[in-house]
Amino acid sequence: MIATGGAALFAIAFMAVGVLLTVVFFAAAALVVVGHFKPSRRLQRAGFIVLAVWFLPAAIWTYYLQTLIEHDQYRVLSKPEVVYGVPLPAGAQVDYRRWARRVQWVMFRTPQEIEGVEYVDQVNFCGRRVCSGTLARDQEIQGLPCRAQTVAGYSETTGHLTECTLAHPFVRQGVTWPTGTTVRIESDKNDSYLPPAGADPIRINGLLVHWGLIVRLTPDGRIRELDRNQSQPDADTHLEAGSIQLKSDQYRFGLDGTIHGGILAQDAVIDGKPRKAGDPVVIQGASH
Repeated sequence: MIATGGAALFAIAFMAVGVLLTVVFFAAAALVVVGHFKPSRRLQRAGFIVLAVWFLPAAIWTYYLQTLIEHDQYRVLSKPEVVYGVPLPAGAQVDYRRWARRVQWVMFRTPQEIEGVEYVDQVNFCGRRVCSGTLARDQEIQGLPCRAQTVAGYSETTGHLTECTLAHPFVRQGVTWPTGTTVRIESDKNDSYLPPAGADPIRINGLLVHWGLIVRLTPDGRIRELDRNQSQPDADTHLEAGSIQLKSDQYRFGLDGTIHGGILAQDAVIDGKPRKAGDPVVIQGASH
């Protein structure tokens, strides 16, 4: 998939090439016509040469135009079949694109194994590679215990796991994450974790993080940022630093562990000064 900015540039370039090919075609046709009525074999020959050179890029441009504007097509396989390089069983419902020659997604009625992983229901493809799919059972994928009936996601370019919901408590980056935590693995290794609703607070670097926060860690396991999980309307966004309780939609952490963005959830004494619930505060070096 092309990023938004890249898609805009591609569209502009593609349209410009189309306009250029159209101009070249009419110029070549004009040379042929003028050479015919002039008459001038030299003009006609030049026109035919331009048309011959024009034909191949025009054919390629037309092919890509078809891949961009075509609609999805659907089939239910009556027998096992390889569809554009993807081996599929009988009974599978396939969404595909004929011009692009690729499978978009497949619906499996029964569990099916692809590259050592069992899926059921919908599986999405990027070319011949699985982009995401619903897991048929609890299973380990690239070192993570992933939960049945949840979606596992993969990188379109490398095939590496990018999203997994934990099937049981699991220690990763020095933290014990509870069952149901969604792990999102980012390319820059600043991974994020979405604990499940109602989970007990999670201890990270001496802090207690409540379940309504998305935890973003640095490669060495320090908290980089905490953000409210917008998919959970009643998210518990409390953060406990010793006896100090904070609540916020976003917490940011300095390199020394200083917490920015916190709001006191209850009265507290900070650096010897009494503070009231609702006050915005900065907690110095709380996670060290």
